[in-house]
Amino acid sequence: MAKKEETKFRQGLITDTSLIREQMKAMNLTRDVDVQQIHLGNRQLEEVSDLRRYKYLSILYLNDNKIREVAFLSRNYNLTELHLNNNNLKSLAGGLKQLHSLKVLALHCNQLTELADIGSECKYMNCLNYLNLYGNPLAHHPYYRYFVIFTIPSLKHFDRIEVSEDERKTVNEIYDDKAETIRKSIAFGKRTEKQETQMPNEDYLNDRNQRYPVYTNSLTSDRSTRREITLSETNTLEILERTREMQKLNEEAAVTKRSMKRSVMQFSMFDWSGIKKHEEIRLGDDEGSIPTITTVKIK
Repeated sequence: MAKKEETKFRQGLITDTSLIREQMKAMNLTRDVDVQQIHLGNRQLEEVSDLRRYKYLSILYLNDNKIREVAFLSRNYNLTELHLNNNNLKSLAGGLKQLHSLKVLALHCNQLTELADIGSECKYMNCLNYLNLYGNPLAHHPYYRYFVIFTIPSLKHFDRIEVSEDERKTVNEIYDDKAETIRKSIAFGKRTEKQETQMPNEDYLNDRNQRYPVYTNSLTSDRSTRREITLSETNTLEILERTREMQKLNEEAAVTKRSMKRSVMQFSMFDWSGIKKHEEIRLGDDEGSIPTITTVKIK
């Protein structure tokens, strides 16, 4: 850059708006909505005005400047590439979370220190495939790479290195162990082990019977007559067996109840086999019969 142009930048005579107008003039563009790319790299810019007027902007180069904050992309929802590397960014502060269409994001060689800001700003970027953060103080965090890959599952290349399947498995084991356990327990086309219901042990039943006597209907007397079953009258093993039988009956009852609540599918069709054709109706005296409707219900 020439010294005269650099002096104009320092005096504020050249702004990002004037540079964009020059680019539009060079590309024969007269309307802001027609601007899809803006190249403002290495322009000594410290601030950038709001770019909401360029609502169809998809590619933005602001690399190699002196920008300190990102507060100029509040309405640029169509942005797919953003290059902010080699600036003086210390915080993102909610400036990127609305850019859900981003595919390429270059933030390397800045002054970013908070790894949590990356998670809050980029966690909804489901299309983000390429991200660079190297050269920032946050890159010295021991789990820096694993945390970013976990926060942004769509990443294919991070810091110019391809994200491997082994890395994704390691990330799931570190950050998402509970969800990984659930995923492993789900079988698609293969058999899984059934979890057995834990039965009450004898000590539990002994303590339960001593504290809370069990009442049941007598087999020889009227239903209204009840007798107390104590530990001396009923063996603990019989109670265990009875508990198993009750659980089995409850399972069968639950299956039956669920089957009764299934939705009913109904199919109706017209039977045209007994209907005369137009020529037959015209030549004959009979006007023809009404077609019958056949209905089939499937539960």
